Amino acid sequence: MTDLFADDYYRARIDRGVLRLERTATPYPTMEAMHEANQELAVAMRGAGVRRILVDLRAGPPGRNDEAFEQASASWRKQLAQSADKIAILVRTVAGKLQSQRLAREEHRPAGIAETFMDEAEALAFLGVK
Repeated sequence: MTDLFADDYYRARIDRGVLRLERTATPYPTMEAMHEANQELAVAMRGAGVRRILVDLRAGPPGRNDEAFEQASASWRKQLAQSADKIAILVRTVAGKLQSQRLAREEHRPAGIAETFMDEAEALAFLGVK
């Protein structure tokens, strides 16, 4: 396991050929803070060169589905999708899964590239980790 990046919002590490992004419980104080943090994380991710990504949101703050937040975070989701061959999104609640699936539909993400799971073993299997 190789630690790659850590800040107040995410911890990134490479584990078994997968870039694992783990959301912390710290909410973004502002949209600007979110953009700055995501830009720093994106730089670290590009340097890693790993194209299978597990986004683990289970420890994160309560999900937000307000339009302002979803629009502000859309560029990050698009950038993440473009940097990966496969993305498994790991959530803790059914509501989180439904929200993630809705965003995928609205953003016209190709099927089979990014999927949402509530079970880590299923998410890792999707990414081809045994």
